Amino acid sequence: MTSQPRNVRFGVQARVLLLALGVSLPALIIVGWLSLNGISQARSAAVKQSENTLLLQAENMLMSRAIDKAELYDQALLSVQRQVQTMVNITQQAFSRPLDRLADTRPDPFWLAGSGPTLIPPDQLRLTVARARQITGALQSNVNLNPLISLGYLATKEGVMVLDDVRVVSVLPDGFDARKRPWYQAAEAANGPTWIGTYVDAATKQLNITVSAPVNVNEQMIGVIGMDLLLTTIQSDVLRIDAGTSGYAFVMDHDGNILIRPELEAGNTRWDETFQKQNLFESDDPNFASLRENIRNNLPGVTRLQLDGGDRYLAYSPMRTVGWVVALVLPIDDVISPARDASLAIEREQQQLRRNFLAVLLIASGLIIILATGLARTIIRPLRELEVGAQRIASGQLDQQLVVHGNDEIGRLSLSFNQMSTALREKVDALEVNAQQMAAINETSNELKRLRSLNTVLDHIPQLLCQRLGFDRAVLYLLRDDLIEVVSASFGPNNYELESDFMRSALSDPITIESDTIEASVIKSRQAVIVDNPWQHPQVIQSKQFISGGDSYVQAPILGREKVLGLISADYYEQGRLVTIQDAALLLNFADMVGLTIENAFSFQNLEDLVAQRTGELREALDRAQAADRLKSQFLASISHELRTPLNAIIGFSTVLIDELSPVIVEEQREDLETINKNGRYLLDLINDILDMARIEAGKFALHREATAVLPVVQSAVDIMHGLNSKPVTMRIDIAPDLPPMDVDPTRLRQIVINLISNAVKFTDRGQIVVRATRRIVHEATPIGSHYLLPGDWIVISVQDTGIGMDAEALSKLFQEFQQVHASARGILGSGLGLSITRRLVDLHDGDLWVDSKVGVGSTFSFAIATANTQAPIEQQ
Repeated sequence: MTSQPRNVRFGVQARVLLLALGVSLPALIIVGWLSLNGISQARSAAVKQSENTLLLQAENMLMSRAIDKAELYDQALLSVQRQVQTMVNITQQAFSRPLDRLADTRPDPFWLAGSGPTLIPPDQLRLTVARARQITGALQSNVNLNPLISLGYLATKEGVMVLDDVRVVSVLPDGFDARKRPWYQAAEAANGPTWIGTYVDAATKQLNITVSAPVNVNEQMIGVIGMDLLLTTIQSDVLRIDAGTSGYAFVMDHDGNILIRPELEAGNTRWDETFQKQNLFESDDPNFASLRENIRNNLPGVTRLQLDGGDRYLAYSPMRTVGWVVALVLPIDDVISPARDASLAIEREQQQLRRNFLAVLLIASGLIIILATGLARTIIRPLRELEVGAQRIASGQLDQQLVVHGNDEIGRLSLSFNQMSTALREKVDALEVNAQQMAAINETSNELKRLRSLNTVLDHIPQLLCQRLGFDRAVLYLLRDDLIEVVSASFGPNNYELESDFMRSALSDPITIESDTIEASVIKSRQAVIVDNPWQHPQVIQSKQFISGGDSYVQAPILGREKVLGLISADYYEQGRLVTIQDAALLLNFADMVGLTIENAFSFQNLEDLVAQRTGELREALDRAQAADRLKSQFLASISHELRTPLNAIIGFSTVLIDELSPVIVEEQREDLETINKNGRYLLDLINDILDMARIEAGKFALHREATAVLPVVQSAVDIMHGLNSKPVTMRIDIAPDLPPMDVDPTRLRQIVINLISNAVKFTDRGQIVVRATRRIVHEATPIGSHYLLPGDWIVISVQDTGIGMDAEALSKLFQEFQQVHASARGILGSGLGLSITRRLVDLHDGDLWVDSKVGVGSTFSFAIATANTQAPIEQQ
């Protein structure tokens, strides 16, 4: 508190005059110079400290305001986007009604691309126009709900356009086609709500931004709903800030293009031309590099840079809904102007003091030196106090006040300093309260996120509202179908019985969304309501009011991403004070956070139920598949054994008849016996293949691996296939005799080679088949044809033919079970299991099988199995 002097004291001039009577002029000059120099130094220090303090406070204030503005703009644009989505739903319903339920009751003019304003639609567009006119009333209602929206409209893919204001139809320019406008094309490409930056409106010739969304009926786009926002409205309504005469706000995209700013006009840009936007990043200032990086990473911040020809603070924060950025610009001069004004005031007082002092010097005498010393002390002491006070304010002690010793110039300076300190303290206190509230909401959100159960989340919401934000009592309502139901409440630690009575009363008398109650009004309007007279208010349910007994409370809607989830009510019953507008704003912020938390809890609970259901279904399906697989393997093994006995008898008897009765049977009988023998062997091979596949899949296929020489096994396989080959195809072996033995089952190795040679014979009509074997010691992955061989000591055996070859599609099906590539076209019999079994056998040997083929040239099947030599030096990669 400042102390006011009771008596009027002499001013500086009077005191100097008194001193001049008793001191000498030289002494007065020395003392005066020292005093004035001390005043100047104190003034410089105080101004410097004040400027630094103001700059620091301005950065924090601008950052907070930029975030608040971004949230405000985002909510405003999100509200418009939700209205567009509402109109999309209404339009879908209108265009889905049966023909007999449509009546063109609004003969308003509409715009038809290529024709202009039209009242009577052509026959082929009569149904489309009738359906479009059904939504004009809803368009007008939605536009009137939001003062930011200047125009709403529907444009169909046939070129029909209806608007909420039919007068606009008559002012659209010739050649206007909504389907060619950027908002139509962007919505059509995005297949969802999208925002279009600044462009020139065809009707008003003013700058607009637009949100548009496609309307799909039966998975077909029938048109686009759009709503325009005039920049003049946004500039006067949304971009208005209290930041001095030179401060302003603007909106830009992530590439630095300024979309909205004060005094932005269309100029000479036509409606059908692209509006040239100013780009903030086109500057040589190095501070723009970090600004550009933060904006593209959706980070808020504040920076000092050269802008608009001067030194400016630029604070920025992202808008989540549209992906734009809100920025606040404040000149540095406006920030430090209070300190400079104080400095100028001090300087003026100094100048006046110098003039008075010079006047006194003219009439001073030798006695002035004694009085001048006392005068210097009376002048310097308040300024020293002023300097100390400025330093304390700079260190954060904003409650610092100076004692006013008089009503002279220095006293008035002290009064100005105290007023500046009080103003700073009030602003900082307001910022601290806002920061504490937002921190409490953030802590509450984090605590709710850690809760997994939906019921636990709902129970904690009223409790945390009271504990963290200072309310005494809180009640949570949820909207379920058409009922507004109480789900939880918190009346304080000593009021559990009153809390239970209130919830029983609320549940016994359900509130419907169509009822004339405060709760229904809050949900339908999506706005907070303060009730200061609940005992006389016609919309208050008196049965609940009788139990709660409060005199003032506030209710705020809980909004989800797409719909209203419920509402929350709170009061200060225990504290006995009325609810203020600031309390309502605080509850609205809390309700916005709660809406997202409740939606996430609902989603998490639904996801848990779905995962449990799907897990059970998959477990049952797995059990059935495993049982079916066991039955299949048992059946194949049983039927294969049952068929092999008669087939062996057939093959044996036919062979005996061919060998022993050859001289006495005729040629036709010989051919029949050979056919029986051949087909019997084919069936036996088929049964053996099926039995092998069944054993492999059942995991009962045993290998008897041993060190095996390669050449004898390959030679045996080639001899067998050579005896069965009737085509003009030669078979050749290219194997070095000094190859080390392989670690294989020799019987299965012979089966692998026979299967590969048999496959080559089937698809080679002439030429040759070459079987090669080489040793490959691989230290790192090495390409062999189109395949990479992993590190190891390998024997690589390949079967190369000059057959028809295969394309990429045939290669993709080559090793699938019961698949025969080109077999049906060439009339070749086979089970389609040979190559599949071959791959399984190679895999069982821990080997690798691959193929290289070219149509018309031939194929090369290769497989690699480790040698029996374990001493080869291999470097694993």
